[in-house]
Amino acid sequence: MRIKLGQRYLHLSKSEFSSLVFIPLVACTLFVVLINLKPTYIVKAKLVVSNSLAGDFKKGSLKGLPKSLRRAIRASQKLAIASSQSSTQEKLAILKSKNLLSSFIKHHKLKQVMYPKRWDTVNKRWIKSSSNLIKRVFEWGASPIEESFESQRKSYEPKDYKALQLLSKKLKVKMNKKNGLITITLKWKDPTTGSYITKLLIDYANQFILNREQNIINDEIKNIEHLLKNENRPVNIKLLQEQIEQRKVKLSTAASQLAQPFKVIVPPKPPVEATLRFPFLVLFILWILSNIFTLIMISRNRYVKYHKAKELVFQ
Repeated sequence: MRIKLGQRYLHLSKSEFSSLVFIPLVACTLFVVLINLKPTYIVKAKLVVSNSLAGDFKKGSLKGLPKSLRRAIRASQKLAIASSQSSTQEKLAILKSKNLLSSFIKHHKLKQVMYPKRWDTVNKRWIKSSSNLIKRVFEWGASPIEESFESQRKSYEPKDYKALQLLSKKLKVKMNKKNGLITITLKWKDPTTGSYITKLLIDYANQFILNREQNIINDEIKNIEHLLKNENRPVNIKLLQEQIEQRKVKLSTAASQLAQPFKVIVPPKPPVEATLRFPFLVLFILWILSNIFTLIMISRNRYVKYHKAKELVFQ
């Protein structure tokens, strides 16, 4: 067997060629086995974006009002629509935003779940770091200096940005432009915990967006009430009161959770089987490096054999 290396050919025996095939294959197989020793589960959920609360009022509801009042209310509605994150892309951006994820981690105290080895479930506190010297002092029972060492130990609590980076790495949000479905995928070691976190994230995102839209509607009500104070005509007062009632109905609908920004089509369920990780790029690089290593070993063996044969000839 011969292999072309540039302008030269490398002649290989059957044993050398078999080692050139066998060693990279074994290396790649061991790598795949090692990275899959700890199983990883992928939890999926499918959502669709529903209509927004802010700015969603009947077109003919402003008829009968003077132009000045209509302009003021319409300007308020346009401002509401522009800043209420009402479109699909904007709601998708909120779902992906670091602001939402960081507040989600703090609200549900997810750092304790994301870093279980650093959390003391019995004492309900973060485990504190200690050097080998401090451990020895504690084991020998040096009680006079134990408290001073204890005060100097640092907590193993992870930083907020580290937890955010970890969750962002495990979480992916994509939207299918053809049908508008949003797919949330979360990689987690425990399938039950992963599905529970995905469900919590959907509920938290819904409440997060609803709170923003409720605040916008409340601002609209305040603006209309301000117009109402300066209005003297009974007809206009009645119409302005109707505008306020419409917005209060929207608020009550949001409070009853009948209008959710994201409607769940496929709820998150714990997967039965773990996902096999098979990084092609890493395996390709590993295969090339193992081939280079094998060729170096073959050339080294040939060099040793050549010098041994040369010594035997001179003897």
